[in-house]
Amino acid sequence: MSTVYRHIALEPGAPHEKYFGWRVLREEPRLKLIMLRRGPIRRCLLLVAGLTDAEIGKLVLEEKLLDPRTDLFLHDYQDQGRETREIGGRLWRPAGAGLRLLNIATFVFDLHQDDDALRAAMSPDYRRKLRRANDAGLEVVEDQAPPPEVFGEFMGRFEAMARERGLGAFPYSVAQRMFAAGDLSLFRVRAGDGVRTAATVYQAGDKAIFMTGVRAEKRNDGSGQLLHFEIMRALRARGVCWYDFGGVPTLDESNGIYQFKKGFGGKLLSLGTEYVYRPPAVAALAASMAWLSWGADFLKFRPASATR
Repeated sequence: MSTVYRHIALEPGAPHEKYFGWRVLREEPRLKLIMLRRGPIRRCLLLVAGLTDAEIGKLVLEEKLLDPRTDLFLHDYQDQGRETREIGGRLWRPAGAGLRLLNIATFVFDLHQDDDALRAAMSPDYRRKLRRANDAGLEVVEDQAPPPEVFGEFMGRFEAMARERGLGAFPYSVAQRMFAAGDLSLFRVRAGDGVRTAATVYQAGDKAIFMTGVRAEKRNDGSGQLLHFEIMRALRARGVCWYDFGGVPTLDESNGIYQFKKGFGGKLLSLGTEYVYRPPAVAALAASMAWLSWGADFLKFRPASATR
């Protein structure tokens, strides 16, 4: 059992490489190089922790990444941000919010803790809402192989919300493959015959991550607090050590996603800085073709705020 959290994107069986077409080109203790190809363009992402610019530059040259048709991203988990980095004889610049492939930070929950410790970490307001949900008799159920009609209803609600909020799609066929492999679970908060809130959770190794969530209607009933508390209890019962809350796009206190996730009391973990190097041909395509944004949605694990 791991005692230190290592980001789930670094794990074997991470969703982007198992289900969304990214291929591992190289993997070592402090780095992972993955690639996704679209037509004549390939996107390469270097995930590194604790490597110097010279070490990264050597890797870039060894793997022949400075190709005129390669879109290059560097995600450095231990970097606190610089104006530029010179790597492999090229200037890499920070990726802006709309270009980043991973979120800037995430909240992580250590599931070695017992129920009392998980409750104590919550804000007083969240503990009150959790009690309210329990007193109202709300129930959380987990489906590791949900009936088609159950998951179809969830997907319909998620797709409507995704269109409204500009979130990435979650293909139904991909979700079915995840369920079939035992990597995905659907959790629902029920009140009688109705569903108040639901979420999908993906597991890789001893880690799990919140992927997508919806709620049927706006209610201040504590269903969101109950949902994630019971998710953590269920994950712990089957030996999962860490629950990643799916990332946050900003640390702005006014952001609803950040505020919702902060209230649970997980450890805020910086995911470092991301840099990009685009050859002129790729930069020209990126300026004219929206499809060069491919690949970001499930590396970012875009958080769905509809479980609040």
